[in-house]
Amino acid sequence: MVEDIDSAVHALYKAQARIDLVGPSSVVSEAVNVWGAARDLRSFLQAVLRGDVAPDVYAQALETAVDAVEKARDDFGRAARDVISTPMNLFRE
Repeated sequence: MVEDIDSAVHALYKAQARIDLVGPSSVVSEAVNVWGAARDLRSFLQAVLRGDVAPDVYAQALETAVDAVEKARDDFGRAARDVISTPMNLFRE
């Protein structure tokens, strides 16, 4: 599972870098948040594997980390939809 998350974090990093080059700032910041939340989930799972997470807090901490990824993903989706639905002439300076 950690390997899958690690691959996903790497893919998100590459996607976020591309968005950083072309996206409006509202989408860029949300992309960074998705990448960060995924990194935090990976770090949490690595801590679990090292035995650094007490069994009595594991379930709640995992749920919190997954919820953060889902919230960041949803926020990014909203920001991206806003950009897609905005007429292009509003982005010209």
